[in-house]
Amino acid sequence: DCVIVEECLELTRQLRANGFARKCVFCTSNTNDYGNPDPNLATDFLAVNLTFTTNLPWALHEIQT
Repeated sequence: DCVIVEECLELTRQLRANGFARKCVFCTSNTNDYGNPDPNLATDFLAVNLTFTTNLPWALHEIQT
């Protein structure tokens, strides 16, 4: 699980560094490992403007708004 989130964060960092400004969303129902999100992850997500969601309808809504 740690590898998944770190890869997603790194991909988002690279996208942002190359000018990608659209919304990026990390979606997982695994709140046992990721929290809602975990406070440490929330800081990392905020740093790259990555939104955290726990279900696909919510993720889709975030992308479309």
